[in-house]
Amino acid sequence: MRKRRLGALVAAVVAVLSVGFPATASASPVDPMDSGHCEIGYLCVYSGNSFSGSKHRVYECGYIHNIGLDWGSDQVASYINNQTGNVEATFYNWTGSKWVPIGYSEAPEFESSAPYHFYDKPDGVDGIKAC
Repeated sequence: MRKRRLGALVAAVVAVLSVGFPATASASPVDPMDSGHCEIGYLCVYSGNSFSGSKHRVYECGYIHNIGLDWGSDQVASYINNQTGNVEATFYNWTGSKWVPIGYSEAPEFESSAPYHFYDKPDGVDGIKAC
């Protein structure tokens, strides 16, 4: 009789283990290239790391966008280059008399923690040429 109870207990444990336990909630990795973060065709810059804080989108090619004036901030702590056609964006610093390139990004690309010099005032990113 004892063997039968032990066998039933083992069978019950095996049955429970084979069914498994409910999965615990876990955060899935965020895909920065998902259009929910930065629409296709745009270069998006963020004031915080990991695509947080305030966001500014740049689309038009051919000229330098003064993000200090357009956005009200030149603190680029992260960015998503979701432009098409493998175009290259250029990040600039304004020296007081001219625009000086300080970084580049070839689409598609993202950086959840931009280089320190991108947001190190006064030498951080002041302007962006999207393509």
